[in-house]
Amino acid sequence: MNLVTTFLQVGVPGAIELLVVLFVFGLVGVLAGVWVYRDAGRRGMNAALWGVAVGGLFLVGFLPGLLALVVYLWARGRERSTAREAPLA
Repeated sequence: MNLVTTFLQVGVPGAIELLVVLFVFGLVGVLAGVWVYRDAGRRGMNAALWGVAVGGLFLVGFLPGLLALVVYLWARGRERSTAREAPLA
């Protein structure tokens, strides 16, 4: 038998809701990782490192993923400002 159908047949309260929440959090993690990967690649940053770090931490938990995303946005802002100053020097 399939593990999901077995889990749902046991009659665990809130089983379907739990699966939906886990699916949504997983989807948010994957989408955040893909977005960060593409954005970091366009900015000349280490795209694989940032994408896996942000996406993976979202899969571990929402708060670690959110913190990783904030750190990426902070580093991205610094990287962008450094790229603007380089042609002027």
